[in-house]
Amino acid sequence: MQFTREEAAMLDGDAGASVRRAMQLLVALGEAYGADRMVEVSSVHLAGPNVAILDNEPIDYVEEMASDGTRFRVPTTTTTQSVDWDLNRELAIPGENQSKQERLTRLFAQMGAILTHTCAPYIAGNIPNWGEHIAWGESSAVIYANSVLGARTNREGEATTIASAITGRTPNYGYHLAENRRGEYLVIVEAPLSDATDYGVLGHYIGSLVGGGVPVFSGVNQATTDQLKQMGAALASSGGVPLYHVVGVTPEARDSEEAWQGCRPRETIVVGEREMKTAYDHLCKATVETADVVSLGCPHTSIQELKEIATSIVGQRINPRTMMWVNTSAATKMLSDRMGYTQAIEAAGAFLVKDTCPINSQALSKAFVVERGYKTLITNSAKQAHYSPAMCNLMPCLGTLSECVRWAVAGRWSK
Repeated sequence: MQFTREEAAMLDGDAGASVRRAMQLLVALGEAYGADRMVEVSSVHLAGPNVAILDNEPIDYVEEMASDGTRFRVPTTTTTQSVDWDLNRELAIPGENQSKQERLTRLFAQMGAILTHTCAPYIAGNIPNWGEHIAWGESSAVIYANSVLGARTNREGEATTIASAITGRTPNYGYHLAENRRGEYLVIVEAPLSDATDYGVLGHYIGSLVGGGVPVFSGVNQATTDQLKQMGAALASSGGVPLYHVVGVTPEARDSEEAWQGCRPRETIVVGEREMKTAYDHLCKATVETADVVSLGCPHTSIQELKEIATSIVGQRINPRTMMWVNTSAATKMLSDRMGYTQAIEAAGAFLVKDTCPINSQALSKAFVVERGYKTLITNSAKQAHYSPAMCNLMPCLGTLSECVRWAVAGRWSK
């Protein structure tokens, strides 16, 4: 690999031991993937500020870096943490995580992180421009940045996002290279898509077929940012897709020629109503009709989605047996408070949860689910439906935002 004078100095330890270790990690990664050089990144989204997925050793390492004066060189945001400090008791968030989370959050803040604590940093101020190199973690954030914003990032992990934040660099390989961003699979959408849940189901179906490939969607003439958010999150969870194109919608697919970069698709996939029904049925595993847990906001809800939820639920009460979470970032919740959406949601008996979600907080641990007798999870998110059986031992039922609200009030779901 070729290095600039500044990068060579970091490798030599001129900027301190922590920066040197971070550069060594990135160099090893780059050499493994055949990178020719480093690229400067304009922002980082940390993949690992959540103690529910970290043990003490990584936290000790972060403390060592913070103590020796290491600071982040570029704007760096954080993904979801394991707590909502205002609702820990109400949500039964495990107490053993709280002190560890406070320690880790304090250390990241000391190093210069912006404490967004969201899986959707693009609705909390971290919005890279088209073509900018970034180093982001969290699968749904990565695919949104690549596909909808047109920025360039690989799917980074806990250690590499910290290393990039410290150095301002990432290896030039993978989706940082234009030739790796061309389409691979043509997806012809013939089924009607009416809401964000449909887009999530489409993403789940295609992700399961293309693995880590780059799908190009044709037949989707328009889509909102929330619909693209749900489709990308599902693509990334069912298949590990880091980038997709929608012809005429996303920035690197203004037309088919741009999406394919002169290449031909390796396979064509047609999605009609039958395929969509198959995907819905695969995700909807619930057999008991009770609405035990209703969870909305995976990825975190936008202010538009909070408005829809509040409008649907105002003047009603959710069933006493149902636990309802609406998950969002602290920044979006502040706006929701100002608009009155928070008050409408909480007056109905639901929790507007900031900074975390049921899975990342471990609030829906299998022991807690068994203790409460919960069996079903109602959601509008294909990503959450995909993960809930293994991570929460809850069988999912998928619906639109308004359907989920209606089922929460009734305490039962129906097809």
